[in-house]
Amino acid sequence: HLITGQWGDDITTTTQGTLVQRQYTYTIPADLNGITYELGDLEIVAFLAEGHQGIITGTEGPLTFILPTGSSLVDLASTTNMQAPATYCDGNVTPEITVSNPGSNPVTSYEVSYTLGNAAPVAQTINTALASGANNTVTFPAVTLPAGSHQFIYTVTTATSTDIEVSHSNNNSVSAIINVLSSTAMGETHTEGFESLSLGDESPMHAISDNPNRIDAFVIDNTASSSVSQNLGGFGNSDKSYFWDFFSIESGSSKIVFEKLDFSTGNEYSVTFNHAYAQFGNENDKLEVLVSTDCGVTWTTKYSKQGTSLKTAPAHGSSRFFPETNEWASDYIDLSSYAGQSDVMIAFKGTSDYGNDLFIDDIQIHNAINTSIKENENQVVNAYPNPTKGLLTINVENTNALVSISIYNSLGEIVLNNKNRAQGSSAIVLDLSSLENGIYFANINIDGNTEVKQITVLK
Repeated sequence: HLITGQWGDDITTTTQGTLVQRQYTYTIPADLNGITYELGDLEIVAFLAEGHQGIITGTEGPLTFILPTGSSLVDLASTTNMQAPATYCDGNVTPEITVSNPGSNPVTSYEVSYTLGNAAPVAQTINTALASGANNTVTFPAVTLPAGSHQFIYTVTTATSTDIEVSHSNNNSVSAIINVLSSTAMGETHTEGFESLSLGDESPMHAISDNPNRIDAFVIDNTASSSVSQNLGGFGNSDKSYFWDFFSIESGSSKIVFEKLDFSTGNEYSVTFNHAYAQFGNENDKLEVLVSTDCGVTWTTKYSKQGTSLKTAPAHGSSRFFPETNEWASDYIDLSSYAGQSDVMIAFKGTSDYGNDLFIDDIQIHNAINTSIKENENQVVNAYPNPTKGLLTINVENTNALVSISIYNSLGEIVLNNKNRAQGSSAIVLDLSSLENGIYFANINIDGNTEVKQITVLK
């Protein structure tokens, strides 16, 4: 604001040695275009110019606020040290704010509040004066958070019109992000292909994004870049995948954590997924798959690849990596050691080494023996090697049984039909080398009874 107008006040007394003294009073508005004035941020500058041309000299001067009678300038600040739950399955928290007075005058009374999501603020008024240099911690009634990601925003303000804040910039504080998952298992198996989500979504279905470094990690499709025309789903078979932006992130990590699964009824649990990654040069960006049976208190690493062991394409040293349809790889993780566990939690974690981008897709967490389909417990079937690079052997212990096999892809389409085994032999050898990498299902009919085996092709 120009207190003296655009051209200032003329000084006509210019005799050497003459003192010219002027006094101006500026009434500070409540706001400027809706933005509240911060008294502590205001500055005043005076300068002398000649002939409305160049500035001859100038200086910054101190501000003296003329306050209404009975008022005083105060300053309030807030921080929070609220404790987050120890596990993802505990949504019980006690909101907490610590108010301090860094100003030189006491604060008569003040209001503290918090907001959570789109809910109305929860507020308390503290009518006990807060001395200069003092602080006070205020707790709110405990709350139980639903499943999802949550963050508390805390605010402190003066509660009387006679306490005038010199600065509002330190009135707000935020808690760490609190991630909560259901304490009840969502089922025995789970599939996530990201197709039902939108570009930019951070959390898949039945999962949360645990992202304390706030790195860019989200669902992506080819509309994210005008230079990409191919589908960005696994092997180009779908539109979307999940993406870690290591191209522009020097360090940091995030993980997507799925709700608990119940592995208590099966014995051949596993995870399969597809990934695509290229280095920028020789960086060691990392992908890990972690398993927890105590709701995220501790994790066991079941898969870890980085750098050259993770890459599926040549280095992209001059541009961001977007995978072509042939620049994907399939991954298999044996989780049979968790059979009998009723609370199994699985997480995918990406860690940046400032290399290039990482994509994952087609996550399937499953029990290879489908007990709802298996009808004849007297027949024992083995399929090996699984994963296979091409040749797969189906072994049936009852050599007198009549056996036929059909292979289906994940869309339910038959890709190999009616492979029969003569009575008296124990094995059928299948050539799957013509199939693309991915997950398939062997429908094995034994004397009229059906058993299904999940097969992974990795070449």
